[in-house]
Amino acid sequence: MSAATAFALVAAALTTAGTLPQLHRAFRVVEGVSVSAWLQGLFLGAIWAGYGVATGQWVLLLSEGAFALGSAAIVWRLLAPPRALVSLLGCISLVAVLFWLVGPGPCLILASIASLTARFAQIVTTVRTHSAAGVSIATWSVIAASNAAWAANGVQRADTIFTWSAAAGALASLLVIVTCLVIQTPSRLV
Repeated sequence: MSAATAFALVAAALTTAGTLPQLHRAFRVVEGVSVSAWLQGLFLGAIWAGYGVATGQWVLLLSEGAFALGSAAIVWRLLAPPRALVSLLGCISLVAVLFWLVGPGPCLILASIASLTARFAQIVTTVRTHSAAGVSIATWSVIAASNAAWAANGVQRADTIFTWSAAAGALASLLVIVTCLVIQTPSRLV
């Protein structure tokens, strides 16, 4: 097994599981959770899944598709069903149109921007509400680790845009974790 394949499998497993802690937590408390961050999570998951299709990376398609579905479930929990449905359908439609108009490479750059703005949205919401009670540190830790593994996969495959996109997501996820740790009491870390 090549190093690229090993990193892809680790990243895929982490990506697939990435939204589960947040979804579990959202059924108990949603205070401090950013709807915008998870809508953008759906957007970037759908773009990365589309990139997986365009480049023949089926493990990327499956894991990012699972991440997009998990993000959609979190959005569904945070918003009233009619509003959630409109938001989710709008996001998926936007991704489809973007792929049709500009193709996978530019879409991956948009995913990089969404990755950073999603993390920024979560940080802003946490600071604005003075609470990270509903934010799952475990989710952001898994997302940071999965992004780091995807970045290592990108290095192995010499895919520069992919590598930088994943690395930026990993670093920004760590900033979310730091923000939540500063805002929230240590007893609420899981």
